[in-house]
Amino acid sequence: MHLHRLPQGDGPAPPPGGRERSRNVLDRFAIDFSLCMYCGICIEVCPFDALFWSPEFEYAETDIHELTHERDKLREWMWTVPAPPALDPGAEEPKEIAAARKSAEKQAAAAQAAAAQAEAARTEPEEGDA
Repeated sequence: MHLHRLPQGDGPAPPPGGRERSRNVLDRFAIDFSLCMYCGICIEVCPFDALFWSPEFEYAETDIHELTHERDKLREWMWTVPAPPALDPGAEEPKEIAAARKSAEKQAAAAQAAAAQAEAARTEPEEGDA
């Protein structure tokens, strides 16, 4: 993996004597299978659940430099990755899903309230109609 830092100019100014704020940007993702021990630690600790084992194993090369697989070559194997196991039915809902659901429900309630208000305004009798 290769990361580089970009200056982050839209944030607050650094305190006097402090360093400028920056953020990491992933500009390359590659796996060097000549260094891989196939232990699976990277898959276990990935905070984004972005790494998975594939049943593909036939990637022998005659040149060791060709064992570094860039993102495009890794993407070719995506169809071989099995679906992740189902969540434990008794497990707590992931906070990302709960936050997305709450936001969607809030937007739906706001849209429903706006529609009801528009309907009430449309069906209200005018002053001279009574």
